[in-house]
Amino acid sequence: MDHIEDRHRNLVAIFACAIRACQIRGDIARVHGANGQIAAATWLPVTGIPVEVINMIRSGMIWMPFAVGPSAMVRMQRHEAPCERLIRRRLPETSGYLWSVGVEPSAMGQGAGREVIAIACAQMMEGGLTHCVLKTENEANVTFYEHLNFRTCETISDPRSNLRSWVMVKPLELEPSVATRQALGRTHKDKTGNCPAVDNASGAEGTIR
Repeated sequence: MDHIEDRHRNLVAIFACAIRACQIRGDIARVHGANGQIAAATWLPVTGIPVEVINMIRSGMIWMPFAVGPSAMVRMQRHEAPCERLIRRRLPETSGYLWSVGVEPSAMGQGAGREVIAIACAQMMEGGLTHCVLKTENEANVTFYEHLNFRTCETISDPRSNLRSWVMVKPLELEPSVATRQALGRTHKDKTGNCPAVDNASGAEGTIR
């Protein structure tokens, strides 16, 4: 139980810093239901990964080793580094990195995950970016992202953690604008704030990635 609580506390700290970093350098997409926000996605331009020192200071990421512990921070950096190098090497600088996606458990299976990713992609395109790239460690999510027209660029295995990562990418030239996405979201929401017109493909966890 203590391990689960520690993991939850660490994830909360990590996501809080990620949100602040994206507010500074990228953006945050949101979907709201009848009772408030039900989904969010954070992203950065690939030129902003790894996170620059100035952004680490401003977002509070510089203090992450004290929040989650140095060993956990080292493990996370070792896991993230190969994917970050791949993304910087293989993707054009006009790409956006979808860093995190979260959906409220009560909104799972109602299309909120699909919609918030679409809004994030539209934000990227309106910011002049041409591709969206993401990484997932959950093989079950690969099919979900494929339904959104992402394709696997490369699969990376970490021998230290035995974790596999799927790096996926899609071009953004056909994405509707943010305004169009938001209008569609308002048009199709039912009385509960859900979007039944969107495919029910939000994944199997509260946090998709």
